[in-house]
Amino acid sequence: MSIGLAMLVDHLGATSATLGALFMRTIASDRIGRVSSIQRLGDDGLMPVATGAFGALAAGSLPAAFLTFGGVMAAYMAVTAVRRARGAGGRDDEVVVTR
Repeated sequence: MSIGLAMLVDHLGATSATLGALFMRTIASDRIGRVSSIQRLGDDGLMPVATGAFGALAAGSLPAAFLTFGGVMAAYMAVTAVRRARGAGGRDDEVVVTR
């Protein structure tokens, strides 16, 4: 059991690195530094906080935790889609980070 779990965790780490590298290939070269710093903020700063918040909320009600975090993600995606539709997102082949 523990060997299988170790292999799964190792595989997820490799998958995460591969996805990160593929994501960076889609970023315009003059914006890689900015995108990397925002990604690191999310990975190293916000993810531990979100994990703790999700755990605390799930301790009370697991469905409420999924609905809350799913609702936040859906709202974020809707705002992003509206901004892109209005032209605030830049060209389709690059990621533009705005303030």
